[in-house]
Amino acid sequence: MKKEIKSIDGKQTARVVAITGAWFSLILSVVGVVMLVFGITGKDEVLKFTGMLYILMPLWYLVLVYIFSRVVYWIYNKVAKEFGGIVVELKDKDSRDKNET
Repeated sequence: MKKEIKSIDGKQTARVVAITGAWFSLILSVVGVVMLVFGITGKDEVLKFTGMLYILMPLWYLVLVYIFSRVVYWIYNKVAKEFGGIVVELKDKDSRDKNET
């Protein structure tokens, strides 16, 4: 059975993509906190600055991915309206299981 993706809800989809990516990039924040602590205790300005960048990057990532995702989904919706959307072929799992037995 073929289905076509007619449009994508840009706001909701971009939010989910950005938040999911930000969760994964939180690992960088943990590294940043460690670097910041070592920079403060060792009085190393470069290490403190780098640690702050590692802590703040997930926030920048969240904002930039959200904005660029919204733009991509907006463009997709315009193109899909004019030329048609992505077509995927789906198969019911139940019917596949019956055919295999």
